[in-house]
Amino acid sequence: MREQVNWEIETERHDFYRQLCGLISDWKGQLPDLRKIFGREEIEWLLTKSVDVDSTEFIRFVIRTGYKDEPDLDDDGKPLLCRVTPLHNAVRRILYTRRLRFLVRALFIIYDRFDVNYTTESGLTHFHVACITGLEHIVKNFFKFGQDNKCLVQKTGFSPLHLALYNDHKKVAKMLLSRVNEAGSTSLHLPCRGPDDDSANVLFESSNKKNQLVHINAQDKFGNTPLYWILLKGNKKMVEWLLRRGADPNLPDKNGKTPLHVICERYIETWPMTDMRYEVMLSDFADSLNSSTRAMLYIENNDLMKLFLQIIDEMHLTLKWNAVDSGGETPLYYALKYENTLIVEVLLRRGVDPNWADKDGLTALHLICRSEYFSVHIVEKFFQINDEIQQTVQVNAADNKGEIPLHYAVIKGKKHIAEVLLKRGADPTLVNAEGSSLLHFFCRRRYYAELEEILFNDDMQQTVQIDAKDKLGNTPLHLAAANLEDTRAIEILLRRGANPNIANAEGLTPLHIICSRIFEDDLVEIFFKITDDIQQVVQVDARDKLGRTPLQCAVASLWPNTVQVLLDHGADLSIFVFPTMEHFDEKFGKKYTDWHILKLASGVLAVVECLENGGYDLTRSDILTIIEFFIKYGLFEKSSDLEKSLYSDEEFTSTTKEIKIIPNLSLYDLIQLRPEEEEKLLTYMDYFEIELWIQDRYAGGRDLIPKKYCDMCLAHLCEKMSRGYFQRLALDRLQELTRDRLPILCYEEIIEKLKNEDLFRICQAAEFLAKEK
Repeated sequence: MREQVNWEIETERHDFYRQLCGLISDWKGQLPDLRKIFGREEIEWLLTKSVDVDSTEFIRFVIRTGYKDEPDLDDDGKPLLCRVTPLHNAVRRILYTRRLRFLVRALFIIYDRFDVNYTTESGLTHFHVACITGLEHIVKNFFKFGQDNKCLVQKTGFSPLHLALYNDHKKVAKMLLSRVNEAGSTSLHLPCRGPDDDSANVLFESSNKKNQLVHINAQDKFGNTPLYWILLKGNKKMVEWLLRRGADPNLPDKNGKTPLHVICERYIETWPMTDMRYEVMLSDFADSLNSSTRAMLYIENNDLMKLFLQIIDEMHLTLKWNAVDSGGETPLYYALKYENTLIVEVLLRRGVDPNWADKDGLTALHLICRSEYFSVHIVEKFFQINDEIQQTVQVNAADNKGEIPLHYAVIKGKKHIAEVLLKRGADPTLVNAEGSSLLHFFCRRRYYAELEEILFNDDMQQTVQIDAKDKLGNTPLHLAAANLEDTRAIEILLRRGANPNIANAEGLTPLHIICSRIFEDDLVEIFFKITDDIQQVVQVDARDKLGRTPLQCAVASLWPNTVQVLLDHGADLSIFVFPTMEHFDEKFGKKYTDWHILKLASGVLAVVECLENGGYDLTRSDILTIIEFFIKYGLFEKSSDLEKSLYSDEEFTSTTKEIKIIPNLSLYDLIQLRPEEEEKLLTYMDYFEIELWIQDRYAGGRDLIPKKYCDMCLAHLCEKMSRGYFQRLALDRLQELTRDRLPILCYEEIIEKLKNEDLFRICQAAEFLAKEK
């Protein structure tokens, strides 16, 4: 059976193990000599496999055969100790169980040479394995052969005592302590970190009985003391024990974190480390915490702080209240960051500096204003406590970004906190590193109701620089014009005296920005209505750094209504330059792909119609740009025979009859109309607004037209709508190309028979030819 296995192939080894277990499960007769069948490495692989699958079948069989491990010897006849055995592999498993302890005990029957302490490269020995699994009789056997009980696992630095205490093996720990003189020097950390507080008590009691010194303030490689670990666990009894025996309450770890920092951050940091009742509560992570659970955690932590301070006072110890960690953060900063208001109050009344700034320049007041949790009552309490202890709060302290607490209050939409800060002397004219003032923040964050109520409240007696520029040259009015959510700020600012003609660093006025918005609305009408009411002159033809006027921006954005309003308010067509293809691409390249082809096509023709009605004559270059736009954005795509679908699909037919394009004209009727008939009934603006029936956005995005017909519909209507325009354009160009050699009726008949694609090519050819000349 063994001879048929290729031991180099893992799958064959596993299959052999399963077959072997089946064979030995009901073994009868004489037991074999395993050394004659297997090599040592093969036996050890099978033993390790048994441990991995939690099976004793093969291990018990090996014991029954009388197999014992024998060490390899060096040239002097001494055992070679550097070797990995199944015992080492057993304790490397993640979970420690009683079953594992039973397996290890059985393996020690096979590996029973206690004068040979096999060691891995990491320094883990058989003696360590015995301490980890709490096998007292095995530990005694090692001691009989003179085993050193202070040998460390080199990779981790753990001693046998550490391993026994951490795994809650009190009897083994007592045995080790009975043979140690200086074990207490580093033994205190692990019982303080471990899962069972009784382990530490074992160490303390044993040390006291033998008058051994336990180094209370010993620090591990991270600089953490036993007090640090006990505070993380929240064990009040052991906190008191350590403090009363000389634990230093100010000793920092390598990151500068003191015990007081630990208490103040413990609300968040120790959730995974608390005892079983909290593990149950927090098993689904902190997001699922309800208010009662949060309250329980707060209460426990506050009790810990109360006890800590009580002992400090009783022992007349001095705490470093303003100690800073490596990040420049004080205990107060931690308490605020983890939103423990009761501890914040304790710290303030104990004299903690509320104005201390961390490495980012954030003070306590910054943190309060940035937090989602703290309410206006906390802010008022913060100021009240500082007033009572006669501590001045620097309300206008700026962090490294130049933000003052007032800025954060507005960013977070905390109107009432902003009011408290303003009453306490916060300066609304201060700007951050980007040059943004409070008014800029309001206009970015859409808090327009608060804008008038807070900043323009005469009771506040605050002066606001309404036209202040940030580093990009933007005034609050620029930001309000760019905001897509609401338009009320524009009216508030204009009626409060904001200048609508100020240009930013790019030369853009608020009117440029309004005309370049993503969504068209009645904002430009509101804008001019207000400026007319307050008799404010608007420079409607102002040019930006690229030489573009607001009218040019509106045309490039394909907003027909905005174009018309600008023309009605005196936009000068004599200086107007039709947008280039690059300008159109800025708006409709990759950014706004949600515009369907019908809206793009109708938008172009609608703004052209507005310009022509206003007296603008398109140049050949303009016409070439329009043709290029149609080609680039696929507006010349051929439509399929949509009329056949009207008769073959009842659902589509029914839907198109219900959709009204204009009164008395359904989509069903429109599809069947000839282009010359359609042109008499519908304008380009009718097509521009037709998207409302493509998708009913107010009904959860439900498609009104079946998806398989939507693109067909759009292409059909796009072709039908644009045909008349390009027929007229192609007629003139065809006459030019042929030098009027034919009667006009012949040209009209030719044009009538041409498809849209052919019309476009005639126009394009004529413009290219003219451009070359």
